[in-house]
Amino acid sequence: MAGLHKSRGRPNNKMVQERMGIRNRKIFGMALLIVGLAVYALAGVYVAVTYIPDHWLVQLAYYAIAGVGWAFPAKSLLTWIHAPLAG
Repeated sequence: MAGLHKSRGRPNNKMVQERMGIRNRKIFGMALLIVGLAVYALAGVYVAVTYIPDHWLVQLAYYAIAGVGWAFPAKSLLTWIHAPLAG
């Protein structure tokens, strides 16, 4: 039972990476990125409309921060997508 976790019988990270492959990882990652960005944008607009006052300076600050906020989780996802396979 090579590749299985000793205590639980589940596949370890190396086995999952080998099975997934680079092509499938890119397809899955890009789909997750597109869906995640859409959800993030809708949530950002909802918060802006519901909670942010109508003052232009407050809205400018909010949209500047919210516009950059998606980059941090996206960077982690893109790093995972382009990482070489273990082994």
